[in-house]
Amino acid sequence: MKDEDINLSVTKDKVIGYLTNEKTEIVPDTADGSLFSLDRIKSYSDYNDYIILAAAKRLDKLLLTFDRRLRAAALRLGIKAT
Repeated sequence: MKDEDINLSVTKDKVIGYLTNEKTEIVPDTADGSLFSLDRIKSYSDYNDYIILAAAKRLDKLLLTFDRRLRAAALRLGIKAT
């Protein structure tokens, strides 16, 4: 995603809304999540995406993201994403 395609104010409001929502659960990474990521990365920039995907897979949660590449990777791995 390019910076100029993002309305920073709207994005900040959305993130604050997600973080403060009573249904939001912040979860720590696990060793298995790190191994899942390390097994799949093709470049350094992939690592964080795969940590996120590992958590979504482990918790069997719907992944909500604005990132098209992350969403596509999730769907390829059988992880629910929108």
